[in-house]
Amino acid sequence: MSQPQQGEPSGIPEAIRGLRRSLGLTQAQLAQKLLVRPNSISRYEIGNVKPSPRILLILTLLAQGCGEHQVFAAALSDAGFDSNFLASSPHSDSIQPARGDCNV
Repeated sequence: MSQPQQGEPSGIPEAIRGLRRSLGLTQAQLAQKLLVRPNSISRYEIGNVKPSPRILLILTLLAQGCGEHQVFAAALSDAGFDSNFLASSPHSDSIQPARGDCNV
């Protein structure tokens, strides 16, 4: 298992993998939701690439009601974005988990 990048909150790769699996999504399906290439998801999950604040925001919104939500919210906070940023995000109400629930 690779080490997190310097400054990266621990648990991000595992949280992305866990959220994707709990939502029943393939890497390609999650990539489509995040508007990234499928190989980006693989790189996030093994810890080679740190997700951008935009990706962390979408993951935070997708993870509402899931155990991974706090990991992504903490990573956003560490990146300098507070809870007001999340609350004021446009379209935050329209992003829902794929099946509406998590198996956590």
